[in-house]
Amino acid sequence: MLIGKKVLNKTASRFSDKSSEKNFDRKVWYCPLYQRNKCYISKDGHNLEIAGKSRFVQHICATCLREDKAKMKHPEKFGFPIGYTAGDIVDIKTPRNLGGARDFTDFILKYLKKELEYKAVIGPLKVNPFIYSSLVLFPLNSVPKSTPCERRVILDLSFPSENCINAGIDKDIYLGESVNLTYPSVDDFINLIKLKGRHCGIFKRDLKRAYRQIPIDPGDINFVGFHWKNHIFVDRVLSMGLRSSAHICQRVTSSVVYMMKQSGYLLLNYLDEFARVEKSEDGNFVFDLLGRLLDSLLMIGHLL
Repeated sequence: MLIGKKVLNKTASRFSDKSSEKNFDRKVWYCPLYQRNKCYISKDGHNLEIAGKSRFVQHICATCLREDKAKMKHPEKFGFPIGYTAGDIVDIKTPRNLGGARDFTDFILKYLKKELEYKAVIGPLKVNPFIYSSLVLFPLNSVPKSTPCERRVILDLSFPSENCINAGIDKDIYLGESVNLTYPSVDDFINLIKLKGRHCGIFKRDLKRAYRQIPIDPGDINFVGFHWKNHIFVDRVLSMGLRSSAHICQRVTSSVVYMMKQSGYLLLNYLDEFARVEKSEDGNFVFDLLGRLLDSLLMIGHLL
């Protein structure tokens, strides 16, 4: 889309300085699909036919361009795209849930109640709520956790094998960038201990709900539906069973580690867990600082 004449005039009126108006690029086109995290062309820009003419559109935020004259890239501001790039998928009509769900009905009901309270799931619904998108439903399952009497709910996004969401997610590319998913090693932790020396303290902190705290891009939630007792539910957060969940979770916690590093504190992150080695007298301060940072991410909606 082009920054229209009406918007340009409105923007120019906010900047009376002629030099500012001169520097504002009036011929910038932005990709409308990129605004909805739906453009899967792995370039900073590409040609797109608009109003019968071929235009070069850029992968930049339209709001930042209009309001701040800034060419910014932050497609994850409303949630993380799941990375599905295989195009349209054939609807799967109410597939049969697996034994781990059917045989543990009380647990599934308890799970749904909790997820609805956290606003991590949309439902219960009788029909597809998405006017312009198809809704794909997948089988629900659960598996035992290491903790006795606890189970983990999984959405089988690898069903059916020939036409599933996971098959359409590239494990090596995400939003046009190469994925290099690596986790810290024991040697990395030992190096932190050596850095702080004898009598240092060690602490660990984690995200309370891991994947289930990280929102999905609203443009992709129609890919993560399921059903229970003749009602439809849709995940708003990363699904257990989604191929890209681990990478996205590590991406989020790595950003937290980066912010802590800017304050002078080195942490290690393994998916939803953070570890820190610190001198005993500073340990509580750093632990609380990390907690305040995570709380702020909850407040502004980057975590649920």
